[in-house]
Amino acid sequence: MRSGRRRLQTASDQQEVDVTENPTELFRRINSGDWNGAIATVHRSPSEARIWVSRCSKSNKKTYWKYLPLHIVCLHQQPPWPLIEVLLQAHPQAASTPTHHDGNLPIHYACESGCDDVNVLEALIKAFPTGMTEINMNNKTPMMVCHPRTRTLLKKLLKQKLPQQLANLSIDTFRNNFYGRESESSGRGTFSSQIDEQRQLPDGTSKDCTPSP
Repeated sequence: MRSGRRRLQTASDQQEVDVTENPTELFRRINSGDWNGAIATVHRSPSEARIWVSRCSKSNKKTYWKYLPLHIVCLHQQPPWPLIEVLLQAHPQAASTPTHHDGNLPIHYACESGCDDVNVLEALIKAFPTGMTEINMNNKTPMMVCHPRTRTLLKKLLKQKLPQQLANLSIDTFRNNFYGRESESSGRGTFSSQIDEQRQLPDGTSKDCTPSP
């Protein structure tokens, strides 16, 4: 079924670093907002696009959060398109890889953060077209956690540029898959009602969704 959890196993053998002990150069560049430096890092060391960055408890080894670089960039309200592009080129599978702690895809974060860059949204959808119907650990699709600004843009994009098999979905199927029956009946699925329960962000994350060191 449409569960991100089933794909977690495919990413479990990827390299992982601790954010406080040995963060990658790519993470440091992204975290500081040095987009040009991050792009240069991916060109120089594309393997860093595959490395998970996590924060764990020293006492009980609990993992608080764990992201690929693409996830982290998509946490920003305005993720830079040139960086998204090179990250997808270096590690296209990242678009279909959910986080371990909440099951979100990069498109979940881009939708929830209020991204309004059509290039970013289109690239994420093209990299993993069925991602718009994937659910996270809270059983929410990207559209169900979508910021109103992004939802308006996505509705146009989904009609105009999705692969033919998805573009031809009926209105009922579109609503059920992208919005969910729950959102129609109870008014849930809006940004304001979902953001608190949906996100598990790094400690100290600022309002623009930049993970702190």
